[in-house]
Amino acid sequence: MKKRITCMAALLSAATVLGANPGITITNLRSDRGRLLWMLAEANGQSHQGMETPSSGAATIAIAGISSDSATLYAYHDENGNYALDRREDGMPAEGCCTHTIRRGELAEGVRLELRYEFGRKTRQEAPQQETAAAHTTK
Repeated sequence: MKKRITCMAALLSAATVLGANPGITITNLRSDRGRLLWMLAEANGQSHQGMETPSSGAATIAIAGISSDSATLYAYHDENGNYALDRREDGMPAEGCCTHTIRRGELAEGVRLELRYEFGRKTRQEAPQQETAAAHTTK
């Protein structure tokens, strides 16, 4: 009986640990066509890769954990299914992509990132106006 209780407790704690990791959610996908292809490169040289099916403009990557302190995620939305990051005439990506360095502790909390579709230098008129800290002070 004692062995059964110990085994049940171990299984429940393992399920809690596995269920506690919400993974990496990639948002801002402009369609649900194709796949999200990704690679997570750890600082110690290990890597993980895979592909996810988008749903409602997002895809979630399930990573059990990383062994080094940080890892860099590379992801792109292969909308046309040719397994290549297509480029525009100016060499910039034509499909949504992102890179982000993730710390080990962030995975337990869940990481949420957005794909970018616009690249290149913004002109002065396109750049958002910067607000100064003085504009937010109250009297």
